[in-house]
Amino acid sequence: YDTTQQKGMLKEACDYSNKMALQSVKKLQPKVVIVAQANKHDKTDWNAVYGVLSGFGVEHVLLVGPVPQWRPSLPAIIIKNDHWNSTKLFISDVGLDISIIRTDTEMKNMNFPVGLEYLSLIDRLCRKINGAIECRAKLDDQTLLQVDYGHLSKNGSKYVADKILFNTVLDFTN
Repeated sequence: YDTTQQKGMLKEACDYSNKMALQSVKKLQPKVVIVAQANKHDKTDWNAVYGVLSGFGVEHVLLVGPVPQWRPSLPAIIIKNDHWNSTKLFISDVGLDISIIRTDTEMKNMNFPVGLEYLSLIDRLCRKINGAIECRAKLDDQTLLQVDYGHLSKNGSKYVADKILFNTVLDFTN
């Protein structure tokens, strides 16, 4: 929603995407809207976003938190000796971007208006074991959850939609 910190073509693309999304919400008037962004969740004015959406008749906004993010990328981390040929679904690695975990923690402590709910993907895709954070890197079929630093793979998207988002949205509609 707030693209003031972006520049150039990225800003133009985000502004256009946001404009089209808002036009669609205004026209379709859904009861539930799912909102997601890559990062800087804590820098967005979610009360303003909710105000605009509720003004269009939206009853529930599901704000989806960030996915675990890997530097330089999950594939680059998986090819390391520690992870290569491993069948572990969760991994701990220095390549995990801890700033994203901190942002998620901040988001969980924010006060949101009634009708806006924060969904932590970090809580559902990561765990703490002996003080170390492990995050899901692979799915049950051993394919990668993400194709780069944070974008979900096709199977990763299906996993998040089916295993995490579906039940949360279903709760809104009941």
